Formats: sequence, C-alpha cells, structure tokens
Amino acid sequence: MSCVTGMVWSLYEPQKQGGISMILEELKKIKSFGSDRESYVTPEDIADKERELGFTLPQALQEFYLTFHENDPVFSAKNRFIPLRELERTERHLVSSQNVEVITFYTYGIWGVGFRKETSGQDIYDPYTYTYYNNPKNQKQKQASICRSGYRLSSSMLGWVSAQQLFSQNSIGRIDPKELAYNDQEAVCKIFNMLPIGQAKNNIGRACSTKKSNLYGFIDFGLRCVFVSADSSSQVTDFMENIHVGFQWYKLDGKLIEKTHGTQKPIRKRALLDIEPAIETLNHFINVIDLQSLEQEIAEAEQRLGAVIPEPLKKLYLCIPRKYLDAPNCFVLPECLKNEDGKIRFLSGSQGVFDYAFEHLSPIVYRSEMDGSWSEYGVIDGFVVTQLFWNIMNREDLGIVLAEIPQCTKQSLSAKGALGKDLIPCFQKLTMENMQQLYHSPENDIIAVYDKRLKTLYVAAHGEEPLKNLEEKTKMGLSWLT
Repeated sequence: MSCVTGMVWSLYEPQKQGGISMILEELKKIKSFGSDRESYVTPEDIADKERELGFTLPQALQEFYLTFHENDPVFSAKNRFIPLRELERTERHLVSSQNVEVITFYTYGIWGVGFRKETSGQDIYDPYTYTYYNNPKNQKQKQASICRSGYRLSSSMLGWVSAQQLFSQNSIGRIDPKELAYNDQEAVCKIFNMLPIGQAKNNIGRACSTKKSNLYGFIDFGLRCVFVSADSSSQVTDFMENIHVGFQWYKLDGKLIEKTHGTQKPIRKRALLDIEPAIETLNHFINVIDLQSLEQEIAEAEQRLGAVIPEPLKKLYLCIPRKYLDAPNCFVLPECLKNEDGKIRFLSGSQGVFDYAFEHLSPIVYRSEMDGSWSEYGVIDGFVVTQLFWNIMNREDLGIVLAEIPQCTKQSLSAKGALGKDLIPCFQKLTMENMQQLYHSPENDIIAVYDKRLKTLYVAAHGEEPLKNLEEKTKMGLSWLT
C-alpha cells in the first residue's frame, strides 16, 4: 500500500467500479481484428509503475496495457500511445496560474494528451483528458495552459484505438452514407448489419463488427463515412454486394489507393477579409483582446518558411493571448511553424483527429486525411475565427457553459424558425465557404457555432441562465456538455 497526499491507494488491484471492468471486453474485441500477440504487461508491472509514479493508473488505461502488445499498431502509428514503461509524471501549466502534474499516455504531432491525478468520484477511475505541448521548446510553450478536452479517458481511448486498428487492416472499403447525422450511429450499424462495439462518447469514431465477427467496421465522425475492413479484399467485396451498396477502395491488399475527390465542390478562392470585427464581437462576450508583441517572431517565421503567413492568422497571433489558442484546438506558434512540402501546419484539431495547413499566398485551409493526403476544407479567415470561437466556448474554467442542439436544421435558424429571433447570424461572408457558421444573441450573452456537416448547433454563455432562457423560449431541447 502507498500513501500519497493523505490518500491510500491499492497498487496491486486495478481500480474497478463495483468490480466490473470498464472497457476490457471492447478492447479485446477490437484487438481481435489485429495481431494475435498477447500483451506481456502483467498486473505486477502496472503495480510497479504505479509505485514509481506515486498514484494509481485509471482503470481503462490499465485494461489497455493488459490487452495490447507493444508491437501492435496503436504503439507505432503516427499518432501513438505511450508504452507503460515510458509513462512519467511531468509538470504543466494550468489556467489558474498554478502548475499541475500530468501523465502523458498519447501523442500526436507536437501535442500530448494526458490526465491529472484526481481525488474524488468518477474522476479517479475515469478522469477527463487534457491537451498540451508534449515537449515544450521554449518558455512560451512551457507557460501555455493545458485544457480539458470534455471527454473521459475511457471514451477517448476507445475512439483512438478503434481508428488506429482500422487503418492497420489489409483491405478497407469506404462508404459515404448521405445525410449521416451525428446521433444516428445505431441506425448506421443497423443499415450495414453490423454490431457496435462499446459506447461512442468522443469526437473520433465508433468501432463495429459483423455478427459473424469476420469484418471490422468504423464509423468516422470527422469524415462522416463508414469504413469496412477485413484481411482479404474478397471478404469486403462480398459484404458490400450482400448489402447492395456502392463503395470505394481506401486500401486494397495492403496498398493505399490514391484518393479521388469525385464531385466534391472545390473551395472558391477569394480575397481574405478582415477578422478584427469578429474578434471585437467575441471581446464583448469575454475580454479576449490583449495585444501581443510578436511582430519580430512573425517576420522571422516568414523568412524561415519562405512563405507569407496569412493576415487573419497574423491578426490572431497579435491580438489573442496564447491561453485562448492552445485548446481544444491548438494553434501553432509562429516560431514552431514548419514548411513541409509546401503545406504549413498551423492548427491541430481537438484530440488530434486532424491537422490543418495553409500554402504560400493561398486563402485555402487544407485538412490532413488519415491516408496522409490533404483536402481543401475552407477559407482561412472564417476558419480561424470559428476555431477561436470554439476555443472560448469550451473555457469551463472561466464559468462558460456549453450545450448543443443535435439534428438542428438551417430552417430552425432562419428568421422565421424557432431560433431565428433569439440567435442572429453574424459574419456570414467570412464563414460562407466553411463548415461552421457563427451566431450570437441580440444581448450578446450567448454565442453559437453551427456545424453544417454534423447538423448540430453549439451554444455557450456565462452560466446556465441565458441558455435555460433560450431553451424555454424556443422549446428546443438542449444537451448540456459542461
């Protein structure tokens, strides 16, 4: 037994709620579609690591290490889990100006995902995850605040493991169901005669399998599509023919298929607009403007990159403090920007699902896809503003409450719609070519982001009262996220 800050922890038995495993069965099911190598990690190994760290690992993480072998794809992919033996405590900066210790268990690019030691209730055995710089290169990165993702470790882990296991399969077919709504995952599984694996309380995706367990599926929340995979291409083909759906090969007999964009409408190029009015509107909601002296860093970055940083991104760097730019969407500081074959990554999305980049003298934002390719995603002026709004809306530490209205139609947001009198569209020219659109209340006590692809409206306010008033007036039910 070990005593840490007055709390007694068992270092020999996994912490289970009511003696029931958390995601062990789901992990074993997902693992079965990969290698048959068994994990060599034992409960004793976990107990030894817990002694070294000084506190108990969350149950879901224990179950993960007891299931997957270090040579499995989850440890070797581009975005990878940290092996048990490499876990260590590290200090990071919290928004309230204090430092906290975190354990990093997952990395993507320059970012790390970890958890804090918690002391009560559900947070002990299934804590929230936090995002931060994994290996800070300078003092600014060291002082950048960590931010809670909004998802529990167990659900985030299932999303990442499910995705990485899918893309390690030998043959993968991709289906694009039209009008796939965010909350229709059960229906999707039923349509494709597949069974869901576990819950899906994350923004990554959900694993599923056929009743005979010979095919592995994945509902990708980001791409809004379904992947079906198997060891042999004939198994995938037979399955698709049996359910009478068309599909495209994503990976065929171990070889990635060059991506075809089909009839996807290209993003219209236009002159970039000034984002200062949008920042001023956000400043009325919460004081975010604090001029930063980064002109020299920006000039040096442009010289090093051999490219011009788009004006909207410069404005963001010069007007907004870093604490509002580092989570859940993490903007890359000017001195950390890199030119990789013409693409300059400037933002990693929530939980590292996608990276976003710009090109020299182009207004277009490009999004990284799972196969390593890039696709056009929007125009950078409207894009950086919507991502800034989203970061602010997720600041629970500032007393901001976030809720959503799933399956919200554009008609509901029209002037004659249920929400039309209470939420006003703003900066429509700025966001026209992007997936998200912005709204605010006439009193400026509510800001909102509408995701056209997910058909979901996200609303935020200081405290619950403005959102409860909105719910009562419009009769539109809110799902509370914080």
